[in-house]
Amino acid sequence: MAFAILALTVAAAMPALSGGLRILSVSDAHAEAVRLAESRLAESVRTAPLVPSVQSGEQGRYHWRVEIAPYDGAAPGTGTVPSAYVVTVFVTWGGKRSVTLSTVELGASGNG
Repeated sequence: MAFAILALTVAAAMPALSGGLRILSVSDAHAEAVRLAESRLAESVRTAPLVPSVQSGEQGRYHWRVEIAPYDGAAPGTGTVPSAYVVTVFVTWGGKRSVTLSTVELGASGNG
């Protein structure tokens, strides 16, 4: 009798355990995508000088794209005043999952 109750309990718990494992897998993939986006963002702002550009590539199952564009509303750099740029990293995987990180960084001045 105790074995039958245990079997029923395990059978009832299996869908919940399976769902939990699926959520854990998605969470791990999301965390890995965030790490990749952070790495690409850091690499992009370290490169000098910042100029409008688009770069893309793949790393494993992840597709990434880095866009550097002038910051809306910021005046172009003149003299010794630097220009502001928006650096955005997009990471996609699994067809419909994505992570986006952005920052605003100062680039070179208008006279370089």
